[in-house]
Amino acid sequence: MQTSDKKQFKITLLEERGFVKFHIRHADFKDRIKKHIAKGSRAEYENYLVEFKRDIEQYFADKTITYDLTSNYVNYYVERKKQSSHLFNYKDEFVDMKRKTFNRRSNSYLSNSSINSYIKAIEYFKKFLKECRKSELPEEINSSVLNDFFDFMQPLSHNYRAKLHTRLKEYLTYIKSQNGVNVDKTYIESCFTEQYDNQETDEDDRSLTFNEMNKLILLRSDFKNNKIQLPAYKTAKTIPVSLQIQQRETKIMNIKRTLDCFLFMCSVGMYVSDVNKIKFTLRNKGNLSYISYRRAKNNSYCKGIPVLDKDCFIGKTILKEYGIKSNSNFPLNLSLNNFDKNLKIISQLVGLDFMITSKMARKTFASTYYFDYRVNIGDIQMMLGHKEVRHTMHYLRIDDDEFANRVFEQLGRTS
Repeated sequence: MQTSDKKQFKITLLEERGFVKFHIRHADFKDRIKKHIAKGSRAEYENYLVEFKRDIEQYFADKTITYDLTSNYVNYYVERKKQSSHLFNYKDEFVDMKRKTFNRRSNSYLSNSSINSYIKAIEYFKKFLKECRKSELPEEINSSVLNDFFDFMQPLSHNYRAKLHTRLKEYLTYIKSQNGVNVDKTYIESCFTEQYDNQETDEDDRSLTFNEMNKLILLRSDFKNNKIQLPAYKTAKTIPVSLQIQQRETKIMNIKRTLDCFLFMCSVGMYVSDVNKIKFTLRNKGNLSYISYRRAKNNSYCKGIPVLDKDCFIGKTILKEYGIKSNSNFPLNLSLNNFDKNLKIISQLVGLDFMITSKMARKTFASTYYFDYRVNIGDIQMMLGHKEVRHTMHYLRIDDDEFANRVFEQLGRTS
């Protein structure tokens, strides 16, 4: 057995041809031990060296130090560390961390769809590394690997690939923050952003016209005057008549509230998740009122949004009728699924040949301010909380003629 005053190991880091190695010596054996760690530079593994020195000294505190025993321990230690640094070992704790992340501003946790997008990104990346026979060690993941990963997802749409690519970079950043884990720092240089074709529209990717909005306002008036009759329910023998009447009244009330909420969203550019999760700030300046809030989706700041009654906008009326104050919002209390179901019924009640969706509210707000009120696109960008003007362009679907006319208009000339 060794005495308590035994000599310490002499351990240094060597850098050879882009690789880092341990160089280990001790007075109790003549030869030296070299052990490959990983790619990188010595500076990146200084913490690893401190941890290794501590662990090996503790391990041999009551053991005889020989070359073979030391070599076996070094091999075991380094391989164990590599295994613990395996790229996908952190998946579960990363996802769990995301589930527990609470946004104080939006007063909510991440949605299940957002959590699933992180899981999907990691699963796609694992499939990519396996099929392309690439290393799963974090230090092997660089910008080139991430660029290849983006191309690997080619069957998916560009925007979805960009989203998964961004999610994966968040995962790599999380791994990099763990003690003793080295990720090639160039991974951050791989960057892809969502793209929008302003002329390519989906069926429900449109705004409502003044005429269509006025139909909704007339329907709102009919609700207030009790002129709306919904199709009769099928009778159910197992449910008391009084309960069926109560359910019907609740259904009508929810449809009316959905209509009011949609008109409010059109007036201020909010989306359903903003209404359900976010409390806005309401300010008054003389006879003018405006709101500011942070979006539930990405925490972006939307500011200076007028609350007014003008043409098809009745935001001020709705604020007054529902008694909505600052640090509150429209009292919806409906899921997105039920909200869209009620909008479908509303579409049928006003005789539209398409189905209104919750997405149309923000687009109606943006299009009305740009095309009808001639508000500058930069101001609309600020009200919608878009970080880049191209996102606002996506909302507006501006064609070349409209863009040219707007430029000439600002120059004081019209076609």
